[in-house]
Amino acid sequence: EVPLLIKLLEDPRNALEVQTAAALALDELGNSQALAALQRAEVGHPYHNIRLIARESLWRCNLSAAARAQRPSSSPEPPLSSRPPVDSAAIVFIKGDNKMRTDFNEQSGLDPWRQTYSIDNSGPTMREGHNLYLLKPARPDGQITPITHFTSGYVADCEVSWDGRKILFSRRLNNESRHYTQYKTERATLKTPAQTAFGSADDPWWHIYEINPDGTGLRQLTFGPYHHVQPAYLPDGRIVCSTTRIGTRDEYHGFPCLGLAVMNADGSDLHCIGFNVGGDREPAVLNDGRIVFSRLDLFYSRLKTEQTIQAAFPDGTQNVTLYGPERRD
Repeated sequence: EVPLLIKLLEDPRNALEVQTAAALALDELGNSQALAALQRAEVGHPYHNIRLIARESLWRCNLSAAARAQRPSSSPEPPLSSRPPVDSAAIVFIKGDNKMRTDFNEQSGLDPWRQTYSIDNSGPTMREGHNLYLLKPARPDGQITPITHFTSGYVADCEVSWDGRKILFSRRLNNESRHYTQYKTERATLKTPAQTAFGSADDPWWHIYEINPDGTGLRQLTFGPYHHVQPAYLPDGRIVCSTTRIGTRDEYHGFPCLGLAVMNADGSDLHCIGFNVGGDREPAVLNDGRIVFSRLDLFYSRLKTEQTIQAAFPDGTQNVTLYGPERRD
């Protein structure tokens, strides 16, 4: 069936889910015809997540370098001698499987890489793993050192402070790994109100933690029956994050919506700076001090669902759409 899978992968009329399934199947088969199709996909497929699937498949087969050599380039990479030294630089990254459970299984339109989701979800972050690691120096032969040594749960969203001395990340203690592509019906386990999950191995909420690059100084910054994810340091030392504390829910599925919140460096004075009925995610800082973020904009879900890029000042004022169909002041 390889020719059929290749046709499914390369026909632009097919939905992204169909093309993704075809790419994964070709990766699993791994014969010469399938790998040749993945080489073409790595170079020129219009969907980013399929290029990633192809790249990782070819990397496992030591073929990706050959595919990159075929890619046309108007600006070749500079020689190594002209690049800045990286011996003193380091990279923080997340490692571990990302088969985390999502509450609505395949209905939620999610994949663990945050490539294709279209609606909100009560497990509101992607690209998770189990622990933080340090690569130093930042080069292929650098030494990898674990920063955290968690034996359960998931971590996500690592962000380095401006001076490189602190690392923010999100963590969930609950370790359930039933994935949305491997779901099966499970009987719910009811608990009495006295059996709180807060702080236990069953705690389902994502919270923000901070740690030093050497693994010392771990501390939890957010608490309570809310998700707090995707933190970023502000230039004045405060922290911005996405949280379900805004209290609204998606009108179609009932997921807790995500909004932006700002807090002090120690987690105090956490307050929301905006509200929506979809999701404000992945905040970062622009050169002028504004917060840039992605917004899942929902209006009667199936009639209007779109992702836009927006910006606002840290006090929530002067919200504008920078990219998307609603672009205007």
